[in-house]
Amino acid sequence: MEKLYKTALEPKANLTPEQKRIEALEQENFKLQQKLSLPKTAFRSTNALSMLDRMINGNKP
Repeated sequence: MEKLYKTALEPKANLTPEQKRIEALEQENFKLQQKLSLPKTAFRSTNALSMLDRMINGNKP
């Protein structure tokens, strides 16, 4: 009967200061992009509703 062995997780390789900084910047970039995506969507929706209102009511911008 064969024994089943669990593989141990390899420890994370030591990163150079440059690599650590790159990872930190990538994480920060991701977070900032997420924060920006919501306002853009909300702005587009508001802008679209405003345009629709002007079309229906004949209001000029």
